Amino acid sequence: MVFFESSILNGLRFNQLENKNYLKNYRNAHDASDFIKSELEMIINGENTGYFNSLRYIKSPKKIYFLEQNGHNISEYDFSTGEYFVLSILKIIDTLKNKIDKLRLFIIDEIDLALHPSAQHRLFKKLEKWYKDYNLLFIIATHSLVILEESKPNNTYYIENQNIYNPIYPAFITSKLYKLYFYDRIILVEDELAKKFVKKIIETKMKDIQLKYLILSIGGYENVMKHYTENDKTKFYSNAKVVAILDGDIKDDKKIRPYKSHKHFFLPFMNIEREVFDLLDDNKFLNIFEKYSSEKICNFKSIKMKKEILNKIATSNEVKNIYKKFKEDISECSDLNVEEIEDKIIEYLCSNDQKNEKFITNLKDFIVFG
Repeated sequence: MVFFESSILNGLRFNQLENKNYLKNYRNAHDASDFIKSELEMIINGENTGYFNSLRYIKSPKKIYFLEQNGHNISEYDFSTGEYFVLSILKIIDTLKNKIDKLRLFIIDEIDLALHPSAQHRLFKKLEKWYKDYNLLFIIATHSLVILEESKPNNTYYIENQNIYNPIYPAFITSKLYKLYFYDRIILVEDELAKKFVKKIIETKMKDIQLKYLILSIGGYENVMKHYTENDKTKFYSNAKVVAILDGDIKDDKKIRPYKSHKHFFLPFMNIEREVFDLLDDNKFLNIFEKYSSEKICNFKSIKMKKEILNKIATSNEVKNIYKKFKEDISECSDLNVEEIEDKIIEYLCSNDQKNEKFITNLKDFIVFG
């Protein structure tokens, strides 16, 4: 007894398919071309498993392919739907690949039909290669996110009613096809440091929450709130719940009042750079990096810069420069790179449960309830 995954073509409604019922005599069969066997193997399985080594065909009157397995012959019409679909493409390309004098057009509908996402990815990469190698131009229709993400925007067209749009970017077309349902929550923040902080809080304090979220750094509180307002009108994120998390330095600013109807709250400090600036005379914080450093942290230029302006209010630029210099100081006298240093800073800031208590409560309420 042999078991195999049957194709949809095995159904009775396909009995009228030309050649389907001609595969009775397997004698006088011929080996499939190396091109078909190797490409089918790589697209379906992603590696040379030898599964299609026994692929052969008979003429009846057109070529019908079959596999020899354990003394049984399995017709192409009994292949899985994905295997049959890819084989059908390969049979045509095999007849055209040596005729590269003219550009030939190949139109494929629903190219992702019955294919695993990995196989979709491999097939699409093959189409790009065949275009270059065999002068074949492919026009394909698809709803597959895998293929849409692989395709270059200038080569992607979106057809809606009688309108054709190009270029098309993955996020836009995804929102059209799937309305971003795969994101349950959208979190808007001012910069990448705030993004890292919020992400770390969720990962460490809300491990049991099962939903999809996206954190976007927009740049400056005004840009964040304008983006929020635009989303209210255009629904970039469809049904996903949206919140703005702003730096604490804007908390009491009158400029934020026009946006009071937009769901928002604040970081538990002015901003990451300012918080680190304030911690540069905190031994508990500095000791984190002392063990990695070949020099005494008190000798760091950044620490000296901080002491020089201790008796006056540091400007935003001074804070940013000292924060940057602090990371450089550690990097120069340790094996830590700037990214690793920043990760340790974020980890330390997230560990202050007392200071972060209200922030964590606000964030968890949004994540859970929207």
